[in-house]
Amino acid sequence: MRRRLVTIAFALGLTMATPAAAEQVQRYGSLLLGPRVGGGLGLVSGPRGGYYLGLELTYVTPRYFYYDFEVGFAHLLPTTVSVPETSGEGLDGSAVTLAPGHDADVTGLYGVPLTMEVGLHVPLRRVAIRLGVGFGAMFTIQTLESFGSAEQEFIASFCFRPEIGLDFPIGPGALRLDLFYLWQDANWQSTGNDRDVDSLFLTLGYGFRIAG
Repeated sequence: MRRRLVTIAFALGLTMATPAAAEQVQRYGSLLLGPRVGGGLGLVSGPRGGYYLGLELTYVTPRYFYYDFEVGFAHLLPTTVSVPETSGEGLDGSAVTLAPGHDADVTGLYGVPLTMEVGLHVPLRRVAIRLGVGFGAMFTIQTLESFGSAEQEFIASFCFRPEIGLDFPIGPGALRLDLFYLWQDANWQSTGNDRDVDSLFLTLGYGFRIAG
């Protein structure tokens, strides 16, 4: 009987200790730092994402919230855009077409988002769920080719990033799986239109616990 009680107590101890050990890295007050890498899924109307690189600093507060600061690098795949007709005024005051409407190829589109994210952090037995919204600024360079010539344009504007993620405590940190939508409010002068930059990304990363 005594041996059975010891066995039951040992089993209960393992059951309770395993989640606790698994949640050490996710405990409140933890500070995580690490990289992530991923690719675009191409499920949105804008330029499809090629790949994404990021470096994150995440702080988990004592009350089920987290703050995330990230610098990233997004590469979007080539696409074709429509350039509207450019008109002007002639010497006699009449309307003159300076450049006809045509299609142009975006051969390069690279963005560097600087974002801060706020969200909920819910640790479970062996995984922590994150659900948050990020915002900040994105610096983007576009290379546009038409009629055999190339033109580059740089913009810096507001960006928005809703995200859902899972943290799996492994080793001195956590393996992090994230799905997020990156959107930038873009107004391109070279194409004369308000063509937003947006893409859906799936990333995998690792956060090292550096404090907490």
